Amino acid sequence: MQTAPIVFPVRFVAEGHAVQTTSRALSDEEIDVRCLRPPAVGSRVSMALYLPGVSQPEVAVGIVCDAHEEVEGPSKAGFRARFLAVHPHARERILAVLTSRSTQRALPPPLAPEPPHQEVARREDRAFPRFPVRFRVRFSTAFDFVTEYAENISAGGLFIETLDPPELTRAVSVVLELPDGGTPISAIAIAVHRVTLERSKVTGEQPGCGVQFIDTSDGFRERIDSYIEQLVSAPAQV
Repeated sequence: MQTAPIVFPVRFVAEGHAVQTTSRALSDEEIDVRCLRPPAVGSRVSMALYLPGVSQPEVAVGIVCDAHEEVEGPSKAGFRARFLAVHPHARERILAVLTSRSTQRALPPPLAPEPPHQEVARREDRAFPRFPVRFRVRFSTAFDFVTEYAENISAGGLFIETLDPPELTRAVSVVLELPDGGTPISAIAIAVHRVTLERSKVTGEQPGCGVQFIDTSDGFRERIDSYIEQLVSAPAQV
């Protein structure tokens, strides 16, 4: 069974409840999904998989074979589901994604050393392009909500400029003020990438944190997808 760490949007329905979230890993037989309130082991889940490279989600049905609640830690929270029924086209797409990820990971490592593992998410996890942006984001700290700015965004998350980034694997509430004329949208996210002020002085990176969207609504996903479509179709700046 070939398994790859990969982040892409996932919508699942279990026990009559629909959740928009993101994946943690994928194989040709199973999917690992992040969420703070996972369905019970043994539950059947209907899933829409927003795989990279396709405009419409692929549909699959699975059974939950492992689950971890938020109390066990946000980094572990979620569930693993074994595929029971997958459309042949979806199966082909899954295998194509796994083959692509395997090829990328087999490439020679860069000459420059990677940042320490505890401060950065693995680059091979990223399945979607990131777009440079500039809009206000409010996110929760241990004591209050702080208003900062987003530096880039993708289908699975965004990078927030801040001099005091939250600790890795911490769950935070985020409120995005997208520049699309709509009202702010909110979601739960988990910190997966962290650049402290001290580190930025050494590497030249922007201080802040990268967060992965989890436990969101259909409305949130629609707004994010629509905004990214605007970014894709925007004329190039010269």
